[in-house]
Amino acid sequence: MIIKKLSLKNFKRFDDLTIDLQNNLYRVVVLVGPNGCGKSSVFDSFEQIGGRVKYEFYTDQDYLRKKANKDWDVTIETDKGKFSKNGNPPKNFCYLRSSYRVEADFQVNSIRKKQDLLNDELRPKRMIDIDRRVQDNYERLVSDAVRKLFSKEKSKVTAEELREELIGKLRQSMLKVFPDLILDNIGDPQSSGQFYFDKGLIANFSYKNLSGGEKGAFDILLDLIIKIQEFNDTIIAIDEPDLHMHSSLQRRLMREIYNIIPEECQLWLATHSIGFIRETCELAKENPDAIAIIDFANKDFDALQILCPEKMTSYKMRQLFETAVDDLASMVTPSTIVICEGSKREDTSPGKKEFDAKLYNKIFTDKDLLFVAGDCKPTAQKAATLLLKIVKEAGSLKRIISLADRDNLSDEQIQEYQKLAPEQKFLGRREIENYIFDDEIVQKYCESNGKNISQITSKPKDIISDDMKSIQGAIINQCGFKGTIEDFKLELASYIAPDTSLYQEIKNCIGI
Repeated sequence: MIIKKLSLKNFKRFDDLTIDLQNNLYRVVVLVGPNGCGKSSVFDSFEQIGGRVKYEFYTDQDYLRKKANKDWDVTIETDKGKFSKNGNPPKNFCYLRSSYRVEADFQVNSIRKKQDLLNDELRPKRMIDIDRRVQDNYERLVSDAVRKLFSKEKSKVTAEELREELIGKLRQSMLKVFPDLILDNIGDPQSSGQFYFDKGLIANFSYKNLSGGEKGAFDILLDLIIKIQEFNDTIIAIDEPDLHMHSSLQRRLMREIYNIIPEECQLWLATHSIGFIRETCELAKENPDAIAIIDFANKDFDALQILCPEKMTSYKMRQLFETAVDDLASMVTPSTIVICEGSKREDTSPGKKEFDAKLYNKIFTDKDLLFVAGDCKPTAQKAATLLLKIVKEAGSLKRIISLADRDNLSDEQIQEYQKLAPEQKFLGRREIENYIFDDEIVQKYCESNGKNISQITSKPKDIISDDMKSIQGAIINQCGFKGTIEDFKLELASYIAPDTSLYQEIKNCIGI
């Protein structure tokens, strides 16, 4: 079952909404938008059409009508025909999960006959209803295993083969989402029936001890794997599948849901979470004819609205991510990025290439700055100029600076560089080591560690222009420091605090 067009009139949040998928047979439709924009209301319309032929259907007119004195109407056009509230869709027309999926614990101690799967008796009748299905799905697994065990269709399979058929597919899906969580067994359904896992070094880790995110993902995968046996030509809708999950888990779950949905089904998701939005965009790049993204943000649903799938341009992707993170970008993005020099040697390890950036970040912990490693002067300069053009308006980032070592440059050479790029800054001394090995900082270190500055006899002739790398080994030995040279430099950098003249000198060089 594939929806091609959906029309809602006076229904829930909407005065007159049409979602037109333009005759494309999309496998996945993702509704993106902030809280309260009406995404879940779309799924309520599916229940009002498809629920009429299932177990226990009812309408709540106060819940469904936007204007109390006017009737509502829903029309859903599919590849199998057009359906409305006066029609008679097949029992497997739709399958819904609400966002209120709560089943923290369960334990089964008996086996009982289950109702017809297509009756879907435990389904939420409204998207605001609690949706508990884990125990029911456990019981269906056991019931199905018993049926197969005593039927001729599985008369020659071993217990191990039947067990693998029972939970093998679910185990593989879980491993793709949680590489360290292995579904092991389902316990004894007559005494302590529940799901048990191997987690790291722990065996028989019970379902009730899983985290909220683990339970949420397991619930969805378990439910889909069981239900698509009968709901295999169906509109499957999941409201906010991302509850209790961090973004990387959301991405893995999104991809696995996409992989296990049958070709004849159409999956509808409602989300405003960064992980699901990002993975949806990736899937749309890989399968542009399979993924439709409908943007619900900034729409006036008190007026006629016709929504169509969005083309995934860079601008549209940025808009979708803004929906997901809102003002979080300005919280985590510094106002200024400083690109400093890294190692000039091609064979230097990545960690050492970024070491100067670590030193600067250690010094300016009180500033809204982020230092990142460039390479040589020309590379750092070009990178800063290019990045400023690209991302100056992103979040709260307003300035990108390139900071280079002075080395042996003359004042005239520095002025020429800065004519080309005003945001190109230079240290007043040869390099960062000429600041952290300054007497002011070494003395602070000695005072904090019970040393006498007079014991430090290895000193440069000119702290401004000498190459400090030639004597830094001797200084570390005389200071009695037991770690590496890199650790010692980071320790010294921590003493370049705002109350030191060195801090002010570097700050002035950067121009902040």
